[in-house]
Amino acid sequence: LKAYGAAFETMGDKKKAIEQYEKSVPLITDTKEVSEALANIAYLYSQLGEYQKSNEIYTKCLETLSQVKLPTIRPAYTYQYIAENYEKMGDIEAENKARMRAYDLFAKSRAYISGIPQRLKVCDNYGKANKREQAIQCYEVCHQMASQYLGKDHEITKQSKELLDKYQSM
Repeated sequence: LKAYGAAFETMGDKKKAIEQYEKSVPLITDTKEVSEALANIAYLYSQLGEYQKSNEIYTKCLETLSQVKLPTIRPAYTYQYIAENYEKMGDIEAENKARMRAYDLFAKSRAYISGIPQRLKVCDNYGKANKREQAIQCYEVCHQMASQYLGKDHEITKQSKELLDKYQSM
């Protein structure tokens, strides 16, 4: 059934793919494969614009991942996807919370190139909400982390510095 889900997904029939993946989940005995099927379902709901449903499934995926000894990078990406759904729903507070959780897990995995952009997005949200001091503090941390772990010439380091300078000059 999982293979049928993948086939329908490849053919572009997202609803049929969800149906097949959902049928396969109770039949799968390997916890890692369950989490993969749930992630596929959540992704497809997001593609259909059903962001809340997608986040509910991603949360189930996180619960399943907690039962498997996997690197923290998998849950980090799951939190990133949850944050992206919240962004599409316009829930900045929930988005920031999910992005910071993703950032923490990326940092724990030493995946700074993936984590720092999550934190930069939180900084951007502070700026959009006219929370200048929070934006500055956030950009300072981002710039420090980017400089330390990615190097001064990395694009993310340069971007964080430009944004920090922008908010400090306001």
